[in-house]
Formats: sequence, structure tokens, C-alpha cells
Amino acid sequence: MTPAAATRPELVEGLLEVLLGRSSDTLAILSGRGSLQVPARRALARTGGQGRFKRRGFAALRGKFGKRVRIQPGDESRLYRYQLSVGDLLDGTQRSDLRRVLPPEERASQRVIAGWELYHADSLILAPKLRYCGELGGLSGAVALLGQVLPRTSDRDLGGGRVRHHRLADLLELGDPDLVVSDGVTVGWGGGSLCQSARALGVVVVADNAIAHDVVCAHLMGLKAQDQAHLVAASSRGYGGLDLADYDLKSEVDFDTTALRLSGYGPPPVRDASAFRSWYQEQTGFALGLEVLCGQESDAGSASRALHWLMGCWDHPESREAMKSWPELSLIVGINEGGVRYGRVALLGDRAINDFSRHCVSQQTIVSIPKGLRAGLGGISKLIHFRRRDGRSGWAVAVPGEPPTLREISAALKIFSLGRIRAPLLKTEKLFDRGLFRLLAFLKRRRKNSKGIPVVHARKIPRLQQRSWRRLWSQPARLKVRTTTDPRGLRPVNGVHE
Repeated sequence: MTPAAATRPELVEGLLEVLLGRSSDTLAILSGRGSLQVPARRALARTGGQGRFKRRGFAALRGKFGKRVRIQPGDESRLYRYQLSVGDLLDGTQRSDLRRVLPPEERASQRVIAGWELYHADSLILAPKLRYCGELGGLSGAVALLGQVLPRTSDRDLGGGRVRHHRLADLLELGDPDLVVSDGVTVGWGGGSLCQSARALGVVVVADNAIAHDVVCAHLMGLKAQDQAHLVAASSRGYGGLDLADYDLKSEVDFDTTALRLSGYGPPPVRDASAFRSWYQEQTGFALGLEVLCGQESDAGSASRALHWLMGCWDHPESREAMKSWPELSLIVGINEGGVRYGRVALLGDRAINDFSRHCVSQQTIVSIPKGLRAGLGGISKLIHFRRRDGRSGWAVAVPGEPPTLREISAALKIFSLGRIRAPLLKTEKLFDRGLFRLLAFLKRRRKNSKGIPVVHARKIPRLQQRSWRRLWSQPARLKVRTTTDPRGLRPVNGVHE
């Protein structure tokens, strides 16, 4: 269903043939996560591909490499709590004052929860998919992949626009790769980042530095690395420069010709959810009865989620036409100063819900749904009847979360519109299948972490000790190694026993 969103298993198979063939002692752990709240084991088995991969996805690799390859779904992993120390920590004043520009070299995370294998692995290889990602300014590369696969499920929300790019850069402290191999055999271009069309490009991008990889891919896609906020934050902490001339570029194909071929697939899609209505009219000549009101910079997380949902509707040809018969609707994201145009309103996110009363003469909650029952109603928390300042009344539905998930947005709007607003490419998994896999993942994760999640210092990860960016930041006194006596004979991990 999403052929341009995921790295193809054939590429990983070829990579493993090269790496495992060099040494009989090498073992590989393949880890990843699912999107749209699909359990990771289910997603890894459904990634697609040709031949045996079409039915089993990445799980088919075990049949070829046997015990030398292990599939480790990210939501079933044993976890460590990684203490970070690269960059000074942003304080509360910096986060809350929207007028202040956040220094890119400062980090947003104190600790990150991720899989234990990041600490003990001899090397880390990232295999991103080359595709356009409007939610991140255009580029979905190696650094963006870290944000999708490293933190555990409850930590995957990277926060609002003021800190989400900082959080992505934070993850390089524990996830700085030794090798990046990017799948550009087909490239995702146009439309949403999950459901976009696959365009033939025929390239594989290989780099030994995540920033170098992303800078090259940005130029290949006609983007400026300096405009990618997460790359600016990472570069300011010493992970790599943003100038293409800083890197040795060797290619079996002409770089400029390949970039020109990619640009020939047409202009990239809209980047701003509030501009979707006018963009749709430019593409089709039809004016939608839809407005999207996006709030401040701190609401960028919810705004990108709304754009993601809109592009998921656009990517399906039948849905693209069906949008013309949508009922008039105002989508509100975050804090807005203006009033709504239509009498049917969807409030996406906690900030939009709390701010909505400011724009109404009166509002009354007609139905309030208990938290335990919201999952079956698309995450809807309440149905509101409101009266505007011009005397006209209307109905609003509240979808809490900061931001709400794509599934919640899709299901809530379908229910609110009585089935007239649909996103075919964001259909939910069968409830039983999804629930069963999520329950199994929860039980496995609970068993592996039954003794708690230990704290380890990212500074002590052996494979990252000699990195140039590591030497730029002084070691805090509290992170110095202390000699301890272990009466039980267990191997300590920075003072915390496994």
C-alpha cells in the first residue's frame, strides 16, 4: 500500500551479503518500527518486495541467513534510558517564550529511551528510504530515520515545532551511524510522505556520515541543506557540515543529471496545511469547502499531522475526486487569532480545544466521551454546540492529543461527517489483528524490562568514544567513571547492572 515509504528488503539483503560474507563471526540485528500505529512485527512482515519478500517482508531474510540475522521489532525491545550530554539543555523559559529563537546547538532531551542494542553494538547501519517529506521541510533522510525508529512507542512524538528539530539532532548522540545505505532505486515524490507515488530513479546512496548523506540527498532533491532545521541543529553540534563541498562525492552516474531527472517529476507538494485549499484549487481548478487554520510555531507538530492526513486523502485518485463533495469544514490546529468560516469545526489537538472558547459567544458540550471509550470513536472526546459572534451557530468535534494520531484524525472526521470524509490510504488494520500484535509486543517488552529500565550514559557507548563531535563537548563531572564493588559478580553498565 505504501511502496515508496519503506526501504525494500532486496537492498538490505544485498547489504547483508556483503557484510556477513566478510567475516563468519558477524551477526546482524535488524530493528525497525511500524507507522500509523501498526505493530512493528506486523509492519516488518508486510514491507513488500518481490519474490519471497512479497509475502513475508523482512522476515524472509532469516530463511537465507539463518541465525546470523535476527529480527528485533522496536516495540518489543529491551530498553535502556540514555542520558545525553552533547549541548546545554534548553530551559523552560526558552521553550515557553515563543519570541525567542532557540540556539540550534542546545538540546531538548535530558534522556531518551531506546533499545539496548545501541549501547552494545560494534557498529550501526541506517537504511533510510529516499523520499520527499513535507512534514520535515522536504527531506526524509538518515537523521529523520532516527526519529522514527529509535525512541520507544510512547516517546515517538518529537514535540512541537520549536523543539522537534532539536530532538532529532539529540538522537545522533546515541544513534550516529557508521554507515548509511539509502534506497533510491525508487523515490517517493509528490503527495504525502507515506502514500506518495514511487518514481524510478535507480540510485543507491552510501555514506559514512549521517549529515553527509542528508546533505547530498538534499541537493539531489533540489533542496538546500541550510533550510532543513534538524540538519542545522545537528551541524551546530559538530556532527558534520552543511556545504556539499565539504564532502568527497563519487558517483557512477552523473549527479547533476540525476538531480535534473528527479526534478522532472514535477514540483513538490504543499508544505503548509493552511495552504492546502489554494494548492488543491491550483491542481484541479476546484475550490474546496475546506479551511485549515494553523496556529503558532509551537503548533507545528499538529499542523504537520493535519497536512499528512490531507495528503493521504489527495494521494488516492478516487479520494481526490471525492474531496469535491466533502461538506464545508473548518480544521483548527493550535492557537488562532481569527474566527472560523464554516459551521462544522474539527478541533485537532489540546491547544486548539482549549483556545476555541475565545472565538465563541457561547459553547455547550452536548456529549462527553470517557477516555476508555474514545478508541472506538476515533479518539473524539466531546461534541460541542457553539455560537459565533455573528450570531450563527455550529457544531464542533474535539480530538485531543498533541498532536492526535493520523488514525484518530481519519476516524474522527469520518464519524463527524457521517462517512462523507474518508482517507482510503489511511484505513485501519483489522481491529483483532492490530490488537493481538500490539498485545504480544506489550507482553514481550514487559517481560524483557521486568527489572526496570536502567540508565546508561550515551557518552560511554564504546563505538562512539573517538568520534570528532564527542571531543567537542567536555565531560560533566557527574559522568566520570566511578569504581564500584559488585558482590554478585554481575557485569556493571556505567554503575547500573544488566
